[in-house]
Amino acid sequence: MPLKILLRSVSLLIVVFTLVNCTTVSPTRQQAIHSDDLSLDEMTYLAQSGHDEAQHTLCYRYKYGEEGAPKDLAKAFKWCQMQAEKGNDRAQTLLGEMYYYGEYVEESNTDALHWYTLAAMNEHDHAMFMLYYMYRYEYDTVYDLE
Repeated sequence: MPLKILLRSVSLLIVVFTLVNCTTVSPTRQQAIHSDDLSLDEMTYLAQSGHDEAQHTLCYRYKYGEEGAPKDLAKAFKWCQMQAEKGNDRAQTLLGEMYYYGEYVEESNTDALHWYTLAAMNEHDHAMFMLYYMYRYEYDTVYDLE
């Protein structure tokens, strides 16, 4: 009899463990998500629930029209801005890019520099390159850091 109880207990634990660690992502937990596995509707639900990675993923999907999302710069800007203001360096870089090229917003080197600088402070490589590029070629300025 004790062996049967032990087996049931182990089976119950396995079921509970499987349910807790299933692929469904709770919007209240900031878990890593695999964006390839989620539809646009699922990603939107998570993003609207406040999931940071989902918000950034929608920023990217709408900016480039990828993974089932149409290219929609207004929606891209909305999600990028939301994440950029939370300190997401990838979203800050995308937002800087939108300002630099005038995508959905009026072209603004000032705003582009602002977002690229914030992202570069978090060691985002592309943002650091864009700062170099803008200062070197847009403003024809080179700083001696020594």
